[in-house]
Amino acid sequence: MDEVKAIEKEIELLTERVNSSDKNAEIHIERAKLYLRLEQFDKALNDFIIASEIQPESAEIKQHINMIKSIFNYRNIDIYNP
Repeated sequence: MDEVKAIEKEIELLTERVNSSDKNAEIHIERAKLYLRLEQFDKALNDFIIASEIQPESAEIKQHINMIKSIFNYRNIDIYNP
């Protein structure tokens, strides 16, 4: 429980930095990774997409985006009606 609160606090601090600075991919990547730890995949994907717009050549960002999309695809499979 304490770890979750610490992560949420860190996300708040990073959100302040996002709102007060120019576009910085590293801030979005860091916040996205924290969202992943909380299993908030939609928010993580949004941050990774923003980071990819800033750094389109980054393989790490592309891998994270593909991983999250795979998670979404898996969750949307209806195993009872293939």
